[in-house]
Amino acid sequence: MQDREVVPPPLELEQLAAAFPQLIIEEMIGQGGMGRVFCAQQPHLNRTVALKVLSAERAGDPEWLERFSREARALARLSHPHIVQVYDFGEKPVPYLLMEHVEGVNLRQAMQHGGLTAREALAIVPKLCDALHYAHEHGVLHRDIKPENILIDTEGRVKLVDFGLAKLRDDGEMPFTLTQSGAKLGTLAYMAPEQVEKPAEVDHRADIYSLGVVFYEMLTGELPLGRFPTPSEASGVDARLDDVVMRTLDKQPGKRFQSAEQMRSDIEDATSAKAPRPGSPRRKKRVRYGITAAILAMVAVPWYLTIWQWADTASKQQTAEKQIRERDAKQAEMQRQRERKQSIQDKATAWTERATQTDSKLAQEAVLKEIMTTLKSDEGDSIQSALLAVSRLSQLNYERAPFRDQARLYLQSKAPEIRVCAIYALMTCQPDDSDRQRVLALLPLSTDLELSPLAYAMRQVSKSDFTAEFAKPMLELLERAMVVAQEHSDSRTRFEAKGALGAVWGSKVSPQIEARLIEWTHIGDSKAGVMGGGIGYDVFYHALSVQSNKSLAAVKRILELAYHPDTTNIAGRCLWGLNDTVPDKNDQTYVASEVIKLLGMRRDDNLWRKGLPLVEKYAQPEHISALESLSTREALPQARKESLNKIITTLRAKP
Repeated sequence: MQDREVVPPPLELEQLAAAFPQLIIEEMIGQGGMGRVFCAQQPHLNRTVALKVLSAERAGDPEWLERFSREARALARLSHPHIVQVYDFGEKPVPYLLMEHVEGVNLRQAMQHGGLTAREALAIVPKLCDALHYAHEHGVLHRDIKPENILIDTEGRVKLVDFGLAKLRDDGEMPFTLTQSGAKLGTLAYMAPEQVEKPAEVDHRADIYSLGVVFYEMLTGELPLGRFPTPSEASGVDARLDDVVMRTLDKQPGKRFQSAEQMRSDIEDATSAKAPRPGSPRRKKRVRYGITAAILAMVAVPWYLTIWQWADTASKQQTAEKQIRERDAKQAEMQRQRERKQSIQDKATAWTERATQTDSKLAQEAVLKEIMTTLKSDEGDSIQSALLAVSRLSQLNYERAPFRDQARLYLQSKAPEIRVCAIYALMTCQPDDSDRQRVLALLPLSTDLELSPLAYAMRQVSKSDFTAEFAKPMLELLERAMVVAQEHSDSRTRFEAKGALGAVWGSKVSPQIEARLIEWTHIGDSKAGVMGGGIGYDVFYHALSVQSNKSLAAVKRILELAYHPDTTNIAGRCLWGLNDTVPDKNDQTYVASEVIKLLGMRRDDNLWRKGLPLVEKYAQPEHISALESLSTREALPQARKESLNKIITTLRAKP
């Protein structure tokens, strides 16, 4: 994750090992102003984790404890593919964060080790826009976006980390200045002007400014300091990116992009536009020269040929002008829709903040009354805002029945966007058994926009069991999501499809669903039959590897993938996913046999760390001979031999 040059004293590793007996501390992988980060193994869950520990000199300082706690609270409410995931947090025996381990480098290191191309920058920044938009919608401002806090793993996946300076929307004003120790709420070169002048008053647009600085640096290799050139002037990148980058860097927040989603959209528009555009000064000059040439040619060629040439030129110009008008109209409509969505979000956010940032019961009741009045109105956008607000108030203690009834009414709305908001609102208002049928009744009427919300709702009301009443409806929904994902290759649509797959995570599924999941994991296989990225990987990662009742067919597909060259994200996940998800005893025996074969062929540490617990759990006395053969190999490290011999001893003691 970070530079690994500094090695902590052995005593510190010993103390950590004693403080966290549930972990195997391996090495330090980073350090900063707050503390140190260690790579560790979590044996009972068979996964690699990152352990972040507040340094001893900071642990007694209330300000630093607050920063540490703030990072935990920020990450705990976020679950996004491009934001590092937090698993656990505590203050004893020392303040610590247990997080997802990302094997790779940070963006600073990537830029220093050979730099980045414009294409690579354009692959990274939209993902960061998605992560920031998600965080902002969930009430979290990062406030320290910089290359050091952006990780890129060995497969090129991007992760946003270090929320130690995050501002939580529902926390109100910060109890500490967080400047007493010299940290001025961010890194100066990447901070928006308002973040320097009034750090307590910044909003999400400060993160957009910081991301703009990172974007500029990725494209040019320089920071945008003082009077700086546009990216195309500085490094010759595509001039169509200039407007996007310069808008993010506007000193006035009101002139920047008003959401990270809007920034991403404009990047996509800029890189998909054609240049030079018809109607530009250069193009008009060429048209004028063409008309002049036609007039001169009238003297030397038949008049009908000249008229035909003139008409052809005029027709092409009219076509070009029509295309420009259509493009401008489309962009104007997209802008109106973005502004409308932002207005809906802002209104919901205002209600949420008023209700959660006060301890006054009367004040909360006043907000709830406003929301209820709006829910009974006939103004579509305001109704959406009210439903969104309801879905964000799950932590409040209030009478949910009236809001549940209103959400149920809007499940019948003719507007898909209102139905989506109603689904999420209902799921936070303590749905009862009668809502099972309401959710199922929505399926025949649903649009593509509703697939992920409906999958989430079905997971809630079915209690993650898709083997009975919900088996057929869930299969139909997943099949629709896969059609959408394959027809639309853009990452945003794929993300929606993944949302539907996410309902399978840890769930029981019917044989029919499992069969389709196995089939879908082959989507996008290479000619050699090797899984790549894309939809097939999404199905494997979000569904097949984590379903809780694998049959032998699913086990065989997972074990087939365990030979994948990506030992961390695919092969390693296969072995991790077989833990406690194979209910049949005969299948467990088969798993043990195949994993022993796999370990005999591969030396990767990650696979051995994940494979040995499987063998220990599922092996039978019939495996003793194969295990003995494996343990006597000369090249096998002593620690692995000892682990195998321990398993063999246990198996021999079985009656």
